[in-house]
Amino acid sequence: SGLVEYKPTPLLLLRGKASYRHIKPEQGASGRGHWIGELMMTREISPKTKVGLGWELGHITFDSRALGSQDYQQALASFEWKPTPKLGLTMVNGLEFREFNAAAARDLMVSYVTNSALFWQATEKTRMNLRVRVNNDPSALLDGSLLRTVRFGPEFMHDLSANFYSTFESAVFRRAYDTGRRDWEP
Repeated sequence: SGLVEYKPTPLLLLRGKASYRHIKPEQGASGRGHWIGELMMTREISPKTKVGLGWELGHITFDSRALGSQDYQQALASFEWKPTPKLGLTMVNGLEFREFNAAAARDLMVSYVTNSALFWQATEKTRMNLRVRVNNDPSALLDGSLLRTVRFGPEFMHDLSANFYSTFESAVFRRAYDTGRRDWEP
């Protein structure tokens, strides 16, 4: 992946990112190549608050030609608020528009996506994050199926020294497949 950031003014940040990854599941399901392009414009509206607008484009090609490909676009809005040096909130919310290009015709899917976190620095060496993420991905278990994941949980980090830290994370995953299968995992 590559990332470019540009600040045309002290209060405005433009960011572009391009990524490619190839995912090959161990269970023998079809692998896939995933191209992602992101553009984001962020504006500082006060010393403690930033807002932004962005767009993410993705193209997924499956190794198995029978599964075809998927294209998606996400219209995103971001919000960052840091009322004190030890407390803050970041949110990236939006709508995803996903098209399925396979032999079996499927309708355009529109869904909500988010990646949000509340963070608190309890001491100089201890931090806590509370995160929620809602996203869509092709399933590694069910070829051609789309998986919608809701992830929620806290993460604790403590600096042991300048070069080492410890971390503990707890999360609950709820997965909903478009085939009707439902899973949850603590």
